[in-house]
Amino acid sequence: MADWWEWISDVRESGRQFGRVRVLYEPPSDYQRYELEVLTPPAVDAGEDIRLLPGARARELRLPERDFWLFDDARVAVMHFGADGVHGAELLDDPAAVAPFRAARARAWDASIPYREWAANAP
Repeated sequence: MADWWEWISDVRESGRQFGRVRVLYEPPSDYQRYELEVLTPPAVDAGEDIRLLPGARARELRLPERDFWLFDDARVAVMHFGADGVHGAELLDDPAAVAPFRAARARAWDASIPYREWAANAP
C-alpha cells in the first residue's frame, strides 16, 4: 500500500485531483471498518480526497449499485465482483454511456462529507 499512497502524492503534486466517495452501510462490514481505520487515513494524508456517504442517502440519490472509477470525466471503469473478489472491469468511453456515471458522481460528491470531518464526529 505504501506505493499506492506515494502514487497518490505524486498525482496530487502534479496538479491533478484524486478523490472518491465511499458508501457506508450499517452495520459496516469488517472490511469497511478496516478501510476506514487503516487504509483511509494515510490515503487522505497523501492527498486523496475521500468522502463518505451513508448507504440510505446513496439509495435516495439513486446511485449505481456497482462500484465504478471515473477517469478525467471521459472514461469509466465499471467494476465486476464475485464471491472471491474482483473479476474485472468494463471500460466505457462513449460519452452517452459515461454521462450517467458523471451525474451519479456529482450527486454523491455533493451529498457526502470529507473523511476528516466524518472521523471527528464518528462514534
